[in-house]
Amino acid sequence: MYIEFIIGYILTGILAALLIVVIVLQSIILKKISHNGYYLRDSSLHLDSDSQKHLTDHDIAVCENCAARFDPKLSICPKCGTPR
Repeated sequence: MYIEFIIGYILTGILAALLIVVIVLQSIILKKISHNGYYLRDSSLHLDSDSQKHLTDHDIAVCENCAARFDPKLSICPKCGTPR
C-alpha cells in the first residue's frame, strides 16, 4: 500500500475516535444538566448555598406553562420565558 493511504487511514481513525469522545461527553453533560430539570440558560437563578438551604416549597415559584421551579423574585420563567 501507499504510505499516503496509511497516513489517511490513521488520521481518519483518530478523527472518528475524537468525534465519539465528544459525543459521549456531550451526552453526559446534557444528562447532568437536565437531571435537575434545569438547563444551561436557567443559571440565572443566582441562589447561593445559604439561600438554597432556607427555601421552602412556599418560596419557590412554579411556571404554569412548563412546571419549572424557580426563584419567585424572577418575573419570567427562566426555562420557557413565560411571564408570571
